[in-house]
Amino acid sequence: MNRISISILSIICLVASANASSPYRAVIASVVDRNAELASQSAAISAEETNARAENTLEGPELEFEHLWASASSDIKWNAGITQEFSFPGLYRARTRAAEARTEASRLVLLGMKADKALSAKQLILDIINANARLGFYQEVASNMARISAMTKRSYEIGEATILDLRKMQLAETDNDRTIAEIKADITNLVAQLRGLGAEVPDSTNLWNEYPVQACQPSGPETDHLLYAINEAESKAGSAQAKATKLGAWPTFAVGYRHAYEERQHFNGLSVSMRLPSFSQKKKRQAAALEAESLSFATQSKLIAETSENNGLYKAACQLSDIMERYHSLSSDNSYLQLLGKAYDGGELNIIDYLNEINLFASARLSYLDLQYRYNLTLARLNRYRSLDF
Repeated sequence: MNRISISILSIICLVASANASSPYRAVIASVVDRNAELASQSAAISAEETNARAENTLEGPELEFEHLWASASSDIKWNAGITQEFSFPGLYRARTRAAEARTEASRLVLLGMKADKALSAKQLILDIINANARLGFYQEVASNMARISAMTKRSYEIGEATILDLRKMQLAETDNDRTIAEIKADITNLVAQLRGLGAEVPDSTNLWNEYPVQACQPSGPETDHLLYAINEAESKAGSAQAKATKLGAWPTFAVGYRHAYEERQHFNGLSVSMRLPSFSQKKKRQAAALEAESLSFATQSKLIAETSENNGLYKAACQLSDIMERYHSLSSDNSYLQLLGKAYDGGELNIIDYLNEINLFASARLSYLDLQYRYNLTLARLNRYRSLDF
């Protein structure tokens, strides 16, 4: 896969999120579009591009005028001229290519920054979904407890339950209500953080109860287009700049027109000059070559690190998926709560047994919800450079 195709694929990969079906696309897009840091970086790229074009133009022409007179004579002479200096012709094209390569690399880096900001939004969205899932569980527990508590209260009133049974049930309800209040506070805080990123968040997040569909694919050029595109663009920019610096060591030339007046005669002519490069050019070429080599090593190192991290994330996602399957048949829904209620109604469980069973199921159910959350969080990090959306 060549450099151009990688760049095109990476851009298509990220921009394609605009047509994605994720219900959270608009929220993520609002973060990317309204973030001040990203806007500042985009403006800096445009300024860098404009400066590069300005520096790659001819210097203004030099105008000269000289007037001379003799102290013991009325004769005068004067001359005027205009001179245009220009660099070695190939240098302008080399600078243009270097500027284009630098701009391309900068724009790809900006896409990477957008992907990082989008990931921050995705993580908060997944936090909210996880909190909503836990809230739904504890609210259903509260509903079941309320029914059992009412039955216990009636049993106590007719002497079939003890005050300890009643208090235990009331304590369990109070503790469950405390957990619900804490989760609601967490959701409020998470929404505030999401809005702090610049997101346009709907007033109601109760609809955020389903995790988005995310791909689980290993790392590689076919998936992580942006990583490879940035690496290619940075290397290309370094090489192009080194070539431009090398051509900058060639002499510069100047062509001018001259008009002189002397001894009552006018003279017209041309001037040609060549400026030899300074003695520092060799060191500049060496510095540019070393800088290009350093940049190449740095981008390669970052690519290796990112690819290694993504491979680790892929393996972790596979492991989490496997253990989720084992939990799925046992605690993927809250039906066990209804079974416990029926068992209590039938006299198979007393209050203590019922509460113990609730706690046992809560542990398994919350473990499953945590696995779901960690799995989706891992996929979001794995796919962060593959799409701005989930």
